[in-house]
Amino acid sequence: MIKIRRDFFDYFLLNYPCMEINDKVYGTVEITEPVILELLETSPLQRIKKVNQAGTQLVLTHKRVTRWDHCVGVMLLLKKYGACLEEQIAGLLHDVPHTAFSHSADFIFRQGHTQGYHEKFLRKIIFASDIPKILEKYDFNPERIVDEHNFSLLEQELPALCADRIDYSLRDMVRDSVITREQIDQIFKVLTVLDNQFVMTDQEVALMYAHKYMNQCLTSWASPMDLTTYELFGEMVRIAFAQKILVEEDLFLTDEEFLEKLRAAKNKDIQKYLDLMTPNLKIEFNETDYDFDTRGKVRYIDPPIKTKNSIKKLSELNPEFAAEIPKFIAQVKKGYRIKILSS
Repeated sequence: MIKIRRDFFDYFLLNYPCMEINDKVYGTVEITEPVILELLETSPLQRIKKVNQAGTQLVLTHKRVTRWDHCVGVMLLLKKYGACLEEQIAGLLHDVPHTAFSHSADFIFRQGHTQGYHEKFLRKIIFASDIPKILEKYDFNPERIVDEHNFSLLEQELPALCADRIDYSLRDMVRDSVITREQIDQIFKVLTVLDNQFVMTDQEVALMYAHKYMNQCLTSWASPMDLTTYELFGEMVRIAFAQKILVEEDLFLTDEEFLEKLRAAKNKDIQKYLDLMTPNLKIEFNETDYDFDTRGKVRYIDPPIKTKNSIKKLSELNPEFAAEIPKFIAQVKKGYRIKILSS
């Protein structure tokens, strides 16, 4: 039997730290890279532990996925498929500028159909923190890491596959119980990297994933209830800005800190919205008597497929899927005219 001296064991833990992450998409993973471990302790990463990915939880209380879950997930996915450590770091940091309640801010500033408000703050958030110092300590260039154009596995334009898109879709599908462990494993089995881009090697699995992705857009990301909560939240916060209850910097609080400022104001106009935004909120579609004419961002994927001699989009190989895409886009762009009934 081998005995390990306690002082040696303590020395090992001190000098070779690790973190075990139990992730709902990737399972149990050990993180040992010192730069990653240090970055995880920085204030921007710690803040997004308390920022919900799905926007306001006041109505949709089951949607408990944080921006931290997603950022770590993107990093784990990049690691799983052999991305360099620099790109893993970029993945870990890519969503640190998300505002409280995530894409709710897009509706405050009436950008719900593009949902890119947070992106302009990436440099500001990172360079105002300890993150650049940590990156430079490990010989990484902060300027390179904040430029997503340097990392083609991390980010791609819709409808291509990328780590960001793959992680948030699978993570939200797991949350909503609309994908099985077996289906996730099938996707990972046929997902690979060629020419520094994610591609799939099986049309049937790719079609299953693409259909689930479209469905997730219609039933979650751009669903009538999700859009209603975003619109209500946007109206409420615009009132708070107009009455000097909030300033733009408050958007970078945690969700609960942000809500507490709104509650503490004891403002009857704001309270009206807080009273509406509960799990009991009821809505209906009404083409003539409506409170909101709203639409979300069009989100779908057209996975690249590795064929015998080339890489082609799924829509180039499957005419039926190709025909679905314009109908789907039109449906999302049409949006909804929604009337609030009660809460």
